[in-house]
Amino acid sequence: MLADVSADVDGQHYFAPLITNGSASDITLEINPGTAAAVRCNCLVSKGAVRTHIGYYRLYQNSSVAATTAPILTSDPTPTGAASLVGSPHRAGRWC
Repeated sequence: MLADVSADVDGQHYFAPLITNGSASDITLEINPGTAAAVRCNCLVSKGAVRTHIGYYRLYQNSSVAATTAPILTSDPTPTGAASLVGSPHRAGRWC
């Protein structure tokens, strides 16, 4: 039996960001920050990690991923600029 695998479920699109952490610190991530759909991945991406899979998340026209040095201490993370999204089209942390 073959299963149809897709990034689309009942009309909702999903994405799976791959994170490379080039900073000097471990980072935590929030997906779709500042929106009603914001969710933290409850993960830690170690410094030097390359193409780390952090899960699947709903994809919106304005989806983004924000990184903060670990641990997250506030509900409003500030992107560190040291982490990058790899493997999917993006522009300045915003998904196209």
